[in-house]
Amino acid sequence: MNSKRTGRLVGAALVIGVTAIVAFALIRQNVVAPEVVIDDAATDLPEPGPSTIAALPDSGGAVQDIVKLSSEAVWTRMDPETGELRYRMEWDQLEPAGGGVFEISAPRAWVFQGSRIVEISAERGRLIWPSRDREPESGRLEGDVVIEGRMLGAPESDPPLGRLETDSLNFNTTFGEMRTEAPVVISAPGLDVSGTGFTLRFNAEASRPLTYFRIDQGGSVVYDQAAMEADERLASDESSTSDGEGRDETPDDGADAIALYSARFEDDLSLDVGDQRMIGGAAELWVRLVDGRLAKGSIASFDATVEPASGATRQRSGSGEPADAASAPVELTWTGPMEIRALPAAPNELERDDAFIRVLAPTGGVVELIDEPSATSVNCVNLEYGATRRDLAMYGVGPLGVTITAPSLGEVVSGRFDIDLTSGVGEFSTPGIVQGRNEDDEPDGRELRWRDRLSFAIDTTNGPVGSPAALIPDWALFEGGIDARDGAGASVRGETLRAEIAGARSDTPSLERLILSTNAEARSADGGRVTSDILEVDFETPEGESQPRPVLATARGNVEASQGRQLLHAGEAELSLETGDDGRTRPSSLEARSGVETRIEIEPDEPGVGERPGPPSIIDASGDRLSVTDGFSRFHLLGEPALLTLARGDERSEVTGNSISGSDQDGGRGLIVFGPGTATHSFARPTPGRFGRVHVEWQGSMQFDDGTGEAEAIGAAVATAEFGDAERHIARGERIAISLQENRFGERELASATVESDGETNVEVELRRFVDSGAGAARELESMANLRGPQIDLDALTGVLEVPGAGLLLVEDRRDEGASGLETRGTMLLEWDGSMTLERGSGRGQIRERARMTHRARGTGVLTELECETLDVGFDWPEGSSAQEQLTLRTVRARDAVFVRHGTMELLCDSLTYDSASGIATAIASPGNTISVFNTEDARSIVAEAIEIDLLNGGWAAVRRPSASLVPN
Repeated sequence: MNSKRTGRLVGAALVIGVTAIVAFALIRQNVVAPEVVIDDAATDLPEPGPSTIAALPDSGGAVQDIVKLSSEAVWTRMDPETGELRYRMEWDQLEPAGGGVFEISAPRAWVFQGSRIVEISAERGRLIWPSRDREPESGRLEGDVVIEGRMLGAPESDPPLGRLETDSLNFNTTFGEMRTEAPVVISAPGLDVSGTGFTLRFNAEASRPLTYFRIDQGGSVVYDQAAMEADERLASDESSTSDGEGRDETPDDGADAIALYSARFEDDLSLDVGDQRMIGGAAELWVRLVDGRLAKGSIASFDATVEPASGATRQRSGSGEPADAASAPVELTWTGPMEIRALPAAPNELERDDAFIRVLAPTGGVVELIDEPSATSVNCVNLEYGATRRDLAMYGVGPLGVTITAPSLGEVVSGRFDIDLTSGVGEFSTPGIVQGRNEDDEPDGRELRWRDRLSFAIDTTNGPVGSPAALIPDWALFEGGIDARDGAGASVRGETLRAEIAGARSDTPSLERLILSTNAEARSADGGRVTSDILEVDFETPEGESQPRPVLATARGNVEASQGRQLLHAGEAELSLETGDDGRTRPSSLEARSGVETRIEIEPDEPGVGERPGPPSIIDASGDRLSVTDGFSRFHLLGEPALLTLARGDERSEVTGNSISGSDQDGGRGLIVFGPGTATHSFARPTPGRFGRVHVEWQGSMQFDDGTGEAEAIGAAVATAEFGDAERHIARGERIAISLQENRFGERELASATVESDGETNVEVELRRFVDSGAGAARELESMANLRGPQIDLDALTGVLEVPGAGLLLVEDRRDEGASGLETRGTMLLEWDGSMTLERGSGRGQIRERARMTHRARGTGVLTELECETLDVGFDWPEGSSAQEQLTLRTVRARDAVFVRHGTMELLCDSLTYDSASGIATAIASPGNTISVFNTEDARSIVAEAIEIDLLNGGWAAVRRPSASLVPN
């Protein structure tokens, strides 16, 4: 039972009640004109008879005049002022019974009222008729008593304007009363009233000729609007309904006769309109009449259309009801008494309306409204309807609330329901609940509760609620302690919930938006949760479908969202949704703004047999704005700066930048930073041979592909690696690219690295080692290596370091004497014009094209300079050793045009070898050549095939054949 049908049903009850009042109010003025006014509470009069005959006038003669009529069989009375006929009465026989009492047979009387005439007939009667100058004072009619109203001059074959039928009727014109204990039927075009026992009191007051009307026991009223409107004889009368929006507030000129009436129908009330029914215990009705009838607009019509702004009348189709539903006959029945009373003053019920009805529930029961085709029902304890303004109200008491039930759809329960059927605005003004039902009409777990009220509005563009226009809601507002559940684990909570309807001006309305405000919370069936100040969900209904689908969820103010091990904080967030073919709704994209913070925890893969499970990965992100698109496979994080971190066990990676984008597609993850930024990877507990912290800065961009392990930083890139506080490695270049791969332990390790220049400035790689200098003092630099060139390439898997262009290598060894006993302590500078290669596996290195080496020994300050075309070096690079030890020179071999200066000694040879373990350098000449040695201190010189030089003590000697041990491997 929707509010449209409820409005029509209640309106129908009101119309038939008011029509009955108007009909009864006109009975007196159409039949007699009493000269005595009696009070509403006048006592019942005794039956006419010898003991109740009024005293005859002392003037005499009147009775004799009436007696004469017994032979004439006709009596008339003229209007003394106009001379027009007012009354005419005929009979078959009139017999005096003494004391002014007469027995009359086959009486028939006519009362002339302008263009109308009222005819009264019966089989017999008993009259108190003191004088022929006026109508009988009282009496009783018996046997087929009929009172009919007709148009003057109309053919006898025309149906009467109104008709009253009963077996007996007592009347008293002196006291203004008619009554009977017999069944009575009152009929008129479109109206039939029946019951048992009948009392009618009237007076001469023009404003309210009817003072009291009662049907003693049981009765019915059948109202057929179509039949009433079809009677052309009523066309000149004012309609009791209006095509407007309600009561006409414009006062009429002159003094109108106002009459106020109340009516009450008691016990087992039942109202049927087509296939709708209303059942109650009793009904009360109040009405205001002007000049004996309802003023225009007193009962606002449900069939009115409204002119829209364009001026063209719009009429909706597809209302879902038969075209003649509004004109279906209405039947009202009851088992107890029915009373109509005139009121001395307007009650509260008529303060805003000219017609008002209240339906009451039986003791311990409810008022029930039923729509039989749909089995929809409405239950309440009291129902009220103001017909002029179309205000409908329903009340509940205690556990018997207002209940609206639609089988297989749902049920609404609240304490009070109000609606203005003209504007379409209404509310449930008390706590309530909406519960869903499945196809078997059983609760399906869906429910919505509110603590304060539910307000709503119905679109009334084409007519008020209850008209044939389609019933389409505009919006609904739930207030106070909102708690809604879908039966599958999803729920929403908040203080207010507003539902907005799309297409409220069309025939296909659908849910457009839900707005949850103040402490808003939404939970999904799979454990997702969103809290915010305001939460909105937008819906769309696909073409050809009836159910709306959520497409966008927006949260504003203190947003916190979680899903499993995923968490989001933001000032505002928008979540785009899509519904798959399986009917399930999934997120497709996310937009978060203002103080964004996110966390995602990823569980590791299942470990193999005998393996221990790895630690989970925790991803944190923060920034000013976060966009997640492509089914949550891509993200874009903006900030000043934005921050992205990944923690797993004792490892932590961190990326900062103003614009960070990432993807996770086809099992691979990638990361791009546009503009300046930093990246840091660290271990909480660094182990020997593993960096404790790696930090990269750049000014251009950074890109990392987690699937391939490829990463690069572009634009004044600087990479720093630290072994705790003992070692620090720094790389500088226009571009730094690295490649990572997993080792057999499942850990990422460096596979290769490249540092490139911008073509103008060499790149630089620097290694520093620090030692403790004492308690509380800063650590001191122990050794340093600085490598420069246009590009530096490292293949970490093969241990090959290469500089494919001119560059230099500076090595600083500040270890104290005795720490190693190696002459390499001090400062050594290697320079070249061609290229440089170091191989970790073989421990070999080569510097090509004008290689130069300069070495200053630590402590002695002795300077050694070497220049050649090719310089081969040997070094130790043990597995698991530190980076500084990897660069420790063991042997040197210079080839092609070798020039050496050591202290005061200068040497020219074809090749030279040096063994750092013995400190001996051996110069060798090619076959047919000799070595030239010159001492600048004493001007001595020597020419030989080979010379051994002790670089530790400065001694040297010419030899013919060098020891094989001096030749590098």
